[in-house]
Amino acid sequence: MSDAAGARAVLQIDPRGTSWALVPHTADAARRAEWPEEILSALAARWGVTGQRAAELAPEAVVRAMIEADPGGVLAEVVDWPVPGEWPIRVSFSLAAPGGGRDLRARGYAAAPCTSAALGAGTQYTRRSPTEEVGREDALDGVVVFDRGDATLVARIHPAPLAVYLQAAPALAALLDTVRLTDAAGRDFSVSDPGAVTVANSDLWAVEDASGGADD
Repeated sequence: MSDAAGARAVLQIDPRGTSWALVPHTADAARRAEWPEEILSALAARWGVTGQRAAELAPEAVVRAMIEADPGGVLAEVVDWPVPGEWPIRVSFSLAAPGGGRDLRARGYAAAPCTSAALGAGTQYTRRSPTEEVGREDALDGVVVFDRGDATLVARIHPAPLAVYLQAAPALAALLDTVRLTDAAGRDFSVSDPGAVTVANSDLWAVEDASGGADD
């Protein structure tokens, strides 16, 4: 399980029992060094191949690039390989200003309802991605928005080949059911109506210094 804390909010993700792995955006050099080997070993067991074959199917450079990248205000990030290959499904969670998803349709995203057991009613936006982002294959990227009116939780699904994205759909739904956001008072974030605007104690949701969480 991972707890990623901003200045006044805590995001919890429990990937146990799923195929997702938490990306360790941490200053702990030893943890960063051991994580790629852990991922490749897990993939080898999952795919029924040797460790070397897993490294060929999911290049270590791809795995290592995830932990070397600057998370840039991301509260937490998870990754899954639904099918053997270079391209994983990567999801980053962050807080945004209320109404943070309103311009997505103008940017070419199609909207559909999305419900999380813990977060409530949200909206999932998807669009075709530029092919150069994933090696000239047909690709999709997505954004899932849970907008409560005084705070917005955003899950960004990074560009992935179309076949990979579609294969990951059940795992994405299962992932969102494990996510929980609480404020400094321990109150759960939940959206009952994605179109509602409710402003109550909005200062409790301000995030001034978001940081990635360490996995247990």
